[in-house]
Amino acid sequence: MTATVEERESIPATNPVVKKVSKILESGIDLDNDAIEAIHAVSEVIPQNTISARRNLRSSLEKRSLSLTLEFLEEAKKIQTPLDHLAETVKQISRNCAEMRERLSKTKSETSSLIERTKELQDENNKLNLQHKLYKAFAQRFTLSDRSNDLLHSKDPLRTEEVSELLEIVAQIDQIGSNAKILLRTKEQKAGLDVMEIMAASEEAAFEKIFRWTQKECRAMTHDVPDISLKLTSAIGILSRRKFLLKYVLEEYTGARRIVFTRSFIDVLTKPGKDSSTKPIELHSHDPVRYVGDMLAWIHQNLASEKEYHDILLKDVEIEDEILRNSLASTAQGLCRPLKVRFDQVVANEPDAIALFKVRSLLKYYHTTMSQRIGDANQFSACLEDAAVLFNKLFFTTLQTSLSLYSERRENVCRNLLPTPSVMKTLQLLEHILRSFDVSINYWSDSKTENVREVVDLVVTSLVQSIQLIAAPMNLMDMAVFLVNSLHRIKTTLALYQSTDDKIEQLSGQIEAQLDTIVNEQVSYIFVQTDLLFLQQKGTGTLTTSELKRLHPPSNALNSFLVKSDAVVFSPARHTSSTSLCGFVVSRSFTSFIAFYEDLVNHSTAVAQILRPPEHLKQILL
Repeated sequence: MTATVEERESIPATNPVVKKVSKILESGIDLDNDAIEAIHAVSEVIPQNTISARRNLRSSLEKRSLSLTLEFLEEAKKIQTPLDHLAETVKQISRNCAEMRERLSKTKSETSSLIERTKELQDENNKLNLQHKLYKAFAQRFTLSDRSNDLLHSKDPLRTEEVSELLEIVAQIDQIGSNAKILLRTKEQKAGLDVMEIMAASEEAAFEKIFRWTQKECRAMTHDVPDISLKLTSAIGILSRRKFLLKYVLEEYTGARRIVFTRSFIDVLTKPGKDSSTKPIELHSHDPVRYVGDMLAWIHQNLASEKEYHDILLKDVEIEDEILRNSLASTAQGLCRPLKVRFDQVVANEPDAIALFKVRSLLKYYHTTMSQRIGDANQFSACLEDAAVLFNKLFFTTLQTSLSLYSERRENVCRNLLPTPSVMKTLQLLEHILRSFDVSINYWSDSKTENVREVVDLVVTSLVQSIQLIAAPMNLMDMAVFLVNSLHRIKTTLALYQSTDDKIEQLSGQIEAQLDTIVNEQVSYIFVQTDLLFLQQKGTGTLTTSELKRLHPPSNALNSFLVKSDAVVFSPARHTSSTSLCGFVVSRSFTSFIAFYEDLVNHSTAVAQILRPPEHLKQILL
């Protein structure tokens, strides 16, 4: 089908076909991949390379192209329908969006005021939230909780388990009051005043509830040892802010304790102790000192216990001592009537002066001691004081009666001129009384001194009068010795005890006066023994010759006196009971005699030549 090379070379070059073929051959189509692929594509359209096929190549290609275009169109139609639907949908969406934009624009213009209002409300909401927080903080600092208010304003009585909570509420009220005072120093003075007013009302309600509960608890203090709880002491500590409430509470407490105190006193008087080893005090009613002493000792001991109970009850209270003393006095007030009955019973038994004195001392001591704890201005102290006055009067009455009985006795004085038995019994009575002063309870030194002086003055005055009546019938010397012995006995008795110095001094003066009498009589006796009595009677005048002659025998008598001077003592003077007083009498007598003798010798040379020198007498006698 293709021409050979020689055939192509034989064809003339001017042939158009040749030119085309040559051009094609020269184009190097075999090396062109696109051309090769095109030829392969054409080969699919023209399966056979025929003249007819080559002549119809254009039309075949156009038909092929048309066929492909129709196929493409069919396929495009399949795609076009969804695309048209999609386009319609997009247009609808676009219309909707436009409508929505229009509506949003319209809504925006319409809701701008609403947005502004919303913003305002949001700001207001934030402000309200802040105010709420502030109010909540204010309420926590300046108001009570609902639970607290319910408890304060409840009409039910306060229960014991609620006391602690109520005390905490009171503390909270105090804190709120302090916070309110801070408000008063700011611009919120009205709020501060309102808070203080509310808290004042709440505080009054709290005090009312605490007061009622405390009253109930105090009324229940009817056991021997009261059960005082910490809640009660704390409640009373709170009530101490209201003095009148504290007063009422103490009245309730002392009323309950007074009943217990009186009941216990009656029991200890009439019933044995719990261990049966303690006997009732009434069994000792025959012994007035022990009877009264046991009663007062029990009262003193238990009053000290009541003082401790009061201290425990009021440990959180700064209370005045006077209020505490009045409370204790009220507790002991119930004992007045039982004590008076027992004191009358003691008086009815007619005890002796010593017993009366001891009872009186006990009463004065316990009155003084317990008055320091309960004061003087109360019924119990008045009861003890009245009893002390009563027994004091009975003591002095009984003592005066005993002294009168002793002084009415007319006893003969024994030869030794010692005190009579009635005087000795009176001194024994006085000694018992003074010993009782020393061994009994010493209530106050000033009071004791006054009472000792009163008793000593009464007894000693009566004794001295009695001694003087007994000595009245005697001669001067015997009377003086008897008085010295009796007064010295009284003085030595008083010297053993305190607060008797004044009376001892007074007795010493009386003894000195009697000793002077004895000394004078002894000097006269010496002059008689030495035969110089006429010189004593003459004095220091000039002696006559006859009187000088009379001195020779006296000189001999004087020598005899000097030899036995120790034995030359007037007989009554020997009965002086005190050795010291007897020596004093002898010494004073010799001193007086020598003084007169010396004066006599110094005034007369004649006498000096006859009698011994005074120095010899001094050496021998003194």
